[in-house]
Amino acid sequence: GLSNQKEGQTRQIARQTSAMKRASLARASRKLADAIQKRTDAQNCLAVWEYADRYGLDSLRIDSLRTAAMFCAVVNFGKLPRQEVCKLDEERLATLLWAPNLGARPEHTFEVLLAWAKVQEMSSLPPALLRAIRFGCMEERYLRHCVLTEPLMATVEAKQALASSLQWALSHGLTPRSRSMPASYYYRICLRRRTRQLRHGAPTPGVYNYVSWGGARGPHPLEGGLQSTTTRCLHR
Repeated sequence: GLSNQKEGQTRQIARQTSAMKRASLARASRKLADAIQKRTDAQNCLAVWEYADRYGLDSLRIDSLRTAAMFCAVVNFGKLPRQEVCKLDEERLATLLWAPNLGARPEHTFEVLLAWAKVQEMSSLPPALLRAIRFGCMEERYLRHCVLTEPLMATVEAKQALASSLQWALSHGLTPRSRSMPASYYYRICLRRRTRQLRHGAPTPGVYNYVSWGGARGPHPLEGGLQSTTTRCLHR
């Protein structure tokens, strides 16, 4: 941990010890991994995670370094450098987003996913990553003004992911967070009055109306899958 070796030399040593398989070198590599692990934080955990994978430290049974770096990235997701997160491949980002103890608000997670998709020059959001976003735990204002107005959320897959998340939230007794009483009040009304008929474009408080326009009049930006899913959820 007190070595003054440059980063490139350290990586070369790790590669060589990984190939030689000698017990003494393996012990030295474990000490090196322990020293790196102690210095792992939110600013460098993604680099440490990649380092552990790239240089085969798992072959020396030093899986603790990779595990520690991954855990640090999960619990400190909200503090990770945005530019570093946007460089992750889809598999690693999915590993983080699906973690049950993800340390970030769902609004921040959604913004990170949008930034990642734009850096990757994607025309649509991957369904596997969208399903990891907890839309049902977002603030009502954010859902209405940010999620529903986002162009990347206009695809059928995005609408289905949104509907599934809201249905899951309802089935577990959760509602989108709101700073105002009417939004949560509307949700409680919907849960109590399961036989209320949801009419397309109607201003009556309902999950489908609430998700689309917060109870306002006018055409809904989401159609089809979201309406049928939330209707089934209320009337089952």
